[in-house]
Amino acid sequence: MGLSNDPFCSYCKEAIESASHFLCHCNYFAFLRTTVWGKPSSHPTDNDIDSATVGDIVRFIKKSHRFSSSIQ
Repeated sequence: MGLSNDPFCSYCKEAIESASHFLCHCNYFAFLRTTVWGKPSSHPTDNDIDSATVGDIVRFIKKSHRFSSSIQ
């Protein structure tokens, strides 16, 4: 699965890996967030994430290839 003992994001190395970091803050995925939600970053409590549909979140995850079988 590509699990690591390193707590930092395997893409940006700037912050502790978390769902919030992945969905809202990771600079590596800023362009994709802009494509999906219209802005490069967001606070998890912002209306754009709160009002995102499950389909939007799934689309973001799929387009990110974050959980694909290839190791970064």
